Amino acid sequence: MPVTGTETFKTRDASSYDSLTEQFDQFTERLSSPLAERMVELADISPSDHVLDVGTGTGVVALRVARKIGEGGMVCGIDLSQPMLATAAVKAKSLGGDPKIEFRCMDAERLEFEDSTFDRVVSQFALLHFPDP
Repeated sequence: MPVTGTETFKTRDASSYDSLTEQFDQFTERLSSPLAERMVELADISPSDHVLDVGTGTGVVALRVARKIGEGGMVCGIDLSQPMLATAAVKAKSLGGDPKIEFRCMDAERLEFEDSTFDRVVSQFALLHFPDP
């Protein structure tokens, strides 16, 4: 598949966070945690829900979703930045390495899931990173 201007934009945008992952995580946890909590509350997540977190970054929303779901539920956080996903995975592991949460490198405009995989979709600020929302 040829690389387009849109793909170049998304790759460049995602990689711009790579060297700042730790600082981004601290900033996000400090300033957007209340918004993440409220978003998860408004999403009305049930214990058995399967939830997709688009643009998960370091997992601020996905980790909160994981606390709401039960044994039958799961949350998957997707992002294009490998270092951000690695930080999210470390944070998940430090909370017990819950198998109901996973992080995957994936373009939100090219999802690699079957239709109807998720009951809910959440996203905090990812839309700002879409070249043509």
